[in-house]
Amino acid sequence: MVSALALLLIGSVVMIYSELFSRQREKNDFKELTESVSTLETNELMPSKTHENPLVNTEKKGELKNLLPLFEQNNECVGWLTIPDSSISYPVMHTPKEPEKYLRRDFYKKDSQSGVPFIDFRCSITDSNIIIYGHNMKNDTMFGTLDRYGHSDFQKENPSFTLTTITEQRTYEVFAAIETRIF
Repeated sequence: MVSALALLLIGSVVMIYSELFSRQREKNDFKELTESVSTLETNELMPSKTHENPLVNTEKKGELKNLLPLFEQNNECVGWLTIPDSSISYPVMHTPKEPEKYLRRDFYKKDSQSGVPFIDFRCSITDSNIIIYGHNMKNDTMFGTLDRYGHSDFQKENPSFTLTTITEQRTYEVFAAIETRIF
Protein backbone atom coordinates (compact mmCIF):
# COMPACT_ATOMS: atom_id res chain seq x y z
CA MET A 1 0.00 0.00 0.00
CA VAL A 2 2.75 2.42 0.98
CA SER A 3 4.77 1.63 -2.17
CA ALA A 4 1.69 2.24 -4.34
CA LEU A 5 1.18 5.65 -2.70
CA ALA A 6 4.89 6.43 -3.12
CA LEU A 7 4.69 5.52 -6.82
CA LEU A 8 1.59 7.67 -7.21
CA LEU A 9 3.32 10.58 -5.49
CA ILE A 10 6.46 10.20 -7.62
CA GLY A 11 4.37 9.96 -10.79
CA SER A 12 2.46 13.12 -9.84
CA VAL A 13 5.65 15.04 -9.13
CA VAL A 14 7.11 13.95 -12.49
CA MET A 15 3.93 15.05 -14.32
CA ILE A 16 3.89 18.43 -12.56
CA TYR A 17 7.58 18.99 -13.26
CA SER A 18 7.08 18.00 -16.90
CA GLU A 19 4.20 20.47 -17.29
CA LEU A 20 6.12 23.31 -15.65
CA PHE A 21 9.21 22.55 -17.75
CA SER A 22 7.10 22.51 -20.91
CA ARG A 23 5.49 25.88 -20.10
CA GLN A 24 8.87 27.44 -19.32
CA ARG A 25 10.25 26.11 -22.61
CA GLU A 26 7.29 27.69 -24.45
CA LYS A 27 7.94 31.05 -22.73
CA ASN A 28 11.63 30.87 -23.63
CA ASP A 29 10.82 30.02 -27.26
CA PHE A 30 8.54 33.07 -27.56
CA LYS A 31 11.16 35.25 -25.86
CA GLU A 32 13.75 34.10 -28.41
CA LEU A 33 11.32 34.79 -31.26
CA THR A 34 10.67 38.28 -29.91
CA GLU A 35 14.39 38.96 -29.61
CA SER A 36 15.03 37.67 -33.13
CA VAL A 37 12.65 40.23 -34.61
CA SER A 38 14.58 43.43 -35.14
CA THR A 39 13.09 46.82 -35.90
CA LEU A 40 13.47 48.79 -39.10
CA GLU A 41 12.42 52.17 -40.33
CA THR A 42 9.00 52.12 -41.98
CA ASN A 43 10.32 53.55 -45.23
CA GLU A 44 12.10 50.21 -45.76
CA LEU A 45 8.75 48.43 -46.10
CA MET A 46 7.05 47.54 -49.34
CA PRO A 47 4.09 49.75 -50.29
CA SER A 48 0.70 48.52 -49.15
CA LYS A 49 -2.86 49.26 -50.08
CA THR A 50 -4.89 51.36 -47.68
CA HIS A 51 -7.86 49.97 -45.82
CA GLU A 52 -11.30 51.51 -45.98
CA ASN A 53 -12.20 50.46 -42.45
CA PRO A 54 -12.05 53.54 -40.16
CA LEU A 55 -10.96 51.34 -37.24
CA VAL A 56 -7.75 50.38 -39.07
CA ASN A 57 -4.90 52.86 -39.30
CA THR A 58 -2.19 51.90 -41.79
CA GLU A 59 -0.17 55.10 -41.65
CA LYS A 60 3.51 54.31 -41.77
CA LYS A 61 5.46 56.15 -39.13
CA GLY A 62 7.92 55.18 -36.44
CA GLU A 63 9.59 51.81 -36.32
CA LEU A 64 8.20 48.41 -37.23
CA LYS A 65 9.35 44.91 -36.51
CA ASN A 66 11.31 43.25 -39.28
CA LEU A 67 9.45 39.96 -39.59
CA LEU A 68 11.42 38.60 -42.54
CA PRO A 69 13.54 36.28 -40.33
CA LEU A 70 10.33 34.75 -38.91
CA PHE A 71 8.77 34.32 -42.35
CA GLU A 72 11.95 32.58 -43.50
CA GLN A 73 11.79 30.17 -40.54
CA ASN A 74 8.11 29.40 -40.96
CA ASN A 75 6.19 30.59 -44.03
CA GLU A 76 2.87 30.08 -42.20
CA CYS A 77 3.68 33.13 -40.06
CA VAL A 78 1.81 36.14 -41.45
CA GLY A 79 2.29 38.82 -38.81
CA TRP A 80 3.02 39.92 -35.27
CA LEU A 81 0.33 40.92 -32.74
CA THR A 82 1.17 43.41 -29.98
CA ILE A 83 -1.08 44.78 -27.25
CA PRO A 84 0.57 47.43 -25.05
CA ASP A 85 0.79 46.91 -21.28
CA SER A 86 0.04 43.21 -21.65
CA SER A 87 2.04 40.06 -22.24
CA ILE A 88 0.61 39.84 -25.76
CA SER A 89 3.44 40.08 -28.26
CA TYR A 90 3.30 37.03 -30.50
CA PRO A 91 3.64 35.83 -34.06
CA VAL A 92 0.35 35.16 -35.85
CA MET A 93 -0.03 32.08 -38.03
CA HIS A 94 -2.41 31.32 -40.91
CA THR A 95 -3.12 27.85 -42.33
CA PRO A 96 -6.48 27.94 -44.16
CA LYS A 97 -6.24 24.27 -45.21
CA GLU A 98 -5.51 23.17 -41.61
CA PRO A 99 -7.63 25.64 -39.60
CA GLU A 100 -6.51 24.61 -36.08
CA LYS A 101 -2.95 23.56 -36.87
CA TYR A 102 -1.43 25.93 -34.29
CA LEU A 103 -4.01 25.31 -31.57
CA ARG A 104 -1.60 22.87 -29.89
CA ARG A 105 1.64 23.51 -31.84
CA ASP A 106 4.39 26.04 -31.31
CA PHE A 107 6.01 28.25 -33.95
CA TYR A 108 8.41 25.40 -34.76
CA LYS A 109 5.46 22.99 -35.31
CA LYS A 110 6.21 20.96 -32.17
CA ASP A 111 3.56 19.94 -29.62
CA SER A 112 2.61 22.79 -27.31
CA GLN A 113 -0.13 23.38 -24.74
CA SER A 114 -0.14 27.11 -25.44
CA GLY A 115 -0.11 26.95 -29.23
CA VAL A 116 0.38 30.13 -31.26
CA PRO A 117 -2.25 32.75 -32.12
CA PHE A 118 -3.73 31.99 -35.54
CA ILE A 119 -6.11 33.57 -38.01
CA ASP A 120 -9.48 31.99 -38.77
CA PHE A 121 -9.37 30.00 -42.00
CA ARG A 122 -12.14 32.17 -43.49
CA CYS A 123 -10.05 35.33 -43.08
CA SER A 124 -7.02 36.69 -44.85
CA ILE A 125 -4.24 38.84 -43.43
CA THR A 126 -5.27 41.55 -45.91
CA ASP A 127 -8.88 41.71 -44.61
CA SER A 128 -10.03 44.74 -42.60
CA ASN A 129 -11.66 42.48 -40.02
CA ILE A 130 -9.68 39.47 -38.85
CA ILE A 131 -10.54 36.80 -36.29
CA ILE A 132 -7.45 35.73 -34.34
CA TYR A 133 -7.65 32.73 -32.02
CA GLY A 134 -5.42 32.06 -29.03
CA HIS A 135 -5.56 30.32 -25.68
CA ASN A 136 -6.52 32.16 -22.50
CA MET A 137 -3.74 30.81 -20.30
CA LYS A 138 -4.02 31.16 -16.52
CA ASN A 139 -0.34 32.12 -16.27
CA ASP A 140 -1.04 35.31 -18.28
CA THR A 141 0.65 34.04 -21.43
CA MET A 142 -1.06 33.94 -24.81
CA PHE A 143 -4.39 35.81 -24.45
CA GLY A 144 -4.43 35.42 -20.67
CA THR A 145 -4.24 39.19 -20.12
CA LEU A 146 -7.10 40.19 -22.45
CA ASP A 147 -9.46 40.28 -19.47
CA ARG A 148 -7.77 43.58 -18.52
CA TYR A 149 -9.96 45.23 -21.16
CA GLY A 150 -12.85 44.61 -18.76
CA HIS A 151 -11.46 47.44 -16.62
CA SER A 152 -12.23 50.91 -17.92
CA ASP A 153 -8.83 52.28 -16.82
CA PHE A 154 -6.95 49.71 -18.88
CA GLN A 155 -9.23 50.32 -21.86
CA LYS A 156 -8.64 54.09 -21.66
CA GLU A 157 -4.87 53.68 -21.37
CA ASN A 158 -4.67 51.05 -24.14
CA PRO A 159 -7.30 51.98 -26.74
CA SER A 160 -5.55 50.14 -29.58
CA PHE A 161 -3.33 47.25 -30.57
CA THR A 162 -1.10 46.59 -33.56
CA LEU A 163 -0.78 43.86 -36.14
CA THR A 164 2.44 44.06 -38.12
CA THR A 165 2.79 42.25 -41.44
CA ILE A 166 5.67 42.17 -43.88
CA THR A 167 4.29 45.25 -45.63
CA GLU A 168 2.66 47.37 -42.93
CA GLN A 169 1.76 47.99 -39.35
CA ARG A 170 -1.96 48.29 -38.70
CA THR A 171 -3.36 49.85 -35.58
CA TYR A 172 -6.81 48.66 -34.52
CA GLU A 173 -9.04 50.56 -32.14
CA VAL A 174 -10.63 48.54 -29.34
CA PHE A 175 -14.25 49.61 -29.27
CA ALA A 176 -15.70 46.89 -27.02
CA ALA A 177 -14.61 44.10 -24.72
CA ILE A 178 -16.82 41.35 -23.33
CA GLU A 179 -16.10 38.17 -21.44
CA THR A 180 -18.13 35.05 -22.11
CA ARG A 181 -18.11 31.60 -20.59
CA ILE A 182 -18.34 28.43 -22.61
CA PHE A 183 -20.08 25.61 -20.80
